[in-house]
Amino acid sequence: MFTNKIILRAAGPCLAAAISLAAQPLKAQTSAESKRIEQLEPEVAELRREVSGNIHAQQARFRSATFTADKVTDQIANEVITSYTRVQSLAGQIATAKQSLSDAAEALRLAQERKEFGVGVVLEMILAQQELSRVRNDYLNIVTDYNKAQYALLRAVGRLPAPLGR
Repeated sequence: MFTNKIILRAAGPCLAAAISLAAQPLKAQTSAESKRIEQLEPEVAELRREVSGNIHAQQARFRSATFTADKVTDQIANEVITSYTRVQSLAGQIATAKQSLSDAAEALRLAQERKEFGVGVVLEMILAQQELSRVRNDYLNIVTDYNKAQYALLRAVGRLPAPLGR
């Protein structure tokens, strides 16, 4: 019923008048009016069919628009959940990468001390330096991904406009 009211409001006064006329039974006072009513009855029936068809078409458009709105809502919710999960995951990876960075720096320090005391070899120190460089690179990549994920989350919740390229 609510949908019919919306459709009638959107269709305008002409359609509303046609519906109200079509819904009322025709009554005759005289025989001339009676003949005129008989002539008009097929036209009224056709008008009723046309109005009914218009209402059904508007209802179908309304259902389609509702479906589209629901689909967009689901897409937005999915994007928000995915972005939030990614931000949380990367935050954990950053904590792990920080620990790895600290461990690699400590390994390099120990390798340098071993070399200074003549116990370690140069290769040990080179390997520790390479490991520290790799861990630093990994840490920077994770931080970059984290920043991108935060941006995607802010965009998904509507705090940032969509990129111009999309």
